[in-house]
Amino acid sequence: MKRPTLAVLLASATAILPALVLGSIASAAEALPGEAFQLPAAGDQLVLTRELHKPRHDGSEVFTKRACAIHITPIDGGYRVDGTLIAVEVVAPAALEPIAELERKRLDTGYFPVWLDAAGMIVR
Repeated sequence: MKRPTLAVLLASATAILPALVLGSIASAAEALPGEAFQLPAAGDQLVLTRELHKPRHDGSEVFTKRACAIHITPIDGGYRVDGTLIAVEVVAPAALEPIAELERKRLDTGYFPVWLDAAGMIVR
């Protein structure tokens, strides 16, 4: 069976990670019964980061980190989360540098907006 290429693995991971990261935030809120979602204070800078560590067969790894500045707005009894990509870091073995450079330049679109209910749980 043919093994997937690094580009396919990276594309798959970056498609899934936002849901996992935001789902983890929602799970953390669920773990605190009775605690309501608190809107961050005006002027607080919020940054959502996600990291991917992909080990390789030779012991090296491909590391990708993306950071988004996020802004949370109360709307319709819940919240809207908007984000803008502010930083990308990709570290890969030299042989994969062309793919790593493509990943650095790739725009992340389609993750925002995220809608939260009054308790801070993701609704869509």
